Amino acid sequence: MSLKYSSTTADYLVWSDAMNLIRKLAKDENYKISLLISLGCFTGLRISDILSLRWKQILGTDEFTVIEQKTGKIRTIRLNPQLQHHIKECYEHINPVGINAPILISQKGTIFTVQRINIILKEVKKKYRLKI
Repeated sequence: MSLKYSSTTADYLVWSDAMNLIRKLAKDENYKISLLISLGCFTGLRISDILSLRWKQILGTDEFTVIEQKTGKIRTIRLNPQLQHHIKECYEHINPVGINAPILISQKGTIFTVQRINIILKEVKKKYRLKI
């Protein structure tokens, strides 16, 4: 975490690198983070909105509606066939308690926090040697 009023930098992830990362995470059986990154890349949702999603909203459908937490806007998002297939694959491997369950649940059975997701993403960056 950076100090208050300090300057930080952010860089982009090349699309092909993002797609490779999603595949590598799934291959390494890290389906939750693979799903998180794929939803972020394909839908453009903020992390707070992704964390609030439930399986019944995204599984077996070509579009879903979400109320954005930050803006309060209602947004309908269409899912391409590749993402639909990836969601189904992740659902089968994650094996959640039910269709009403949140899509990203920790081992303790709670929804991940934004802070925890940031830590996980930094670990992914280091493990997969991402240049961002």
